[in-house]
Amino acid sequence: MYNMNLGPLKEYKGIDGSRSLLDFMGNEELAANLFRITQTEARIRSENVRGQRALEVTAHHVGKKVRDTMKELVVGQFENR
Repeated sequence: MYNMNLGPLKEYKGIDGSRSLLDFMGNEELAANLFRITQTEARIRSENVRGQRALEVTAHHVGKKVRDTMKELVVGQFENR
């Protein structure tokens, strides 16, 4: 969902390499990640995606959609104040 690998993400967030990223997520971030995972699994099943590269592309595409939606919702929250 973050458009980067786990190591750089932990570094970006200032998380020790041995700690779990999940321990540092708030409710919105946890929910977005769970949504991303479930929607990726659903798309893989419904489109019968096969092969490592196709699976990676599918995961990336769904992650981008979730990221874009989260950005849109956050911006929208501030515009309505």
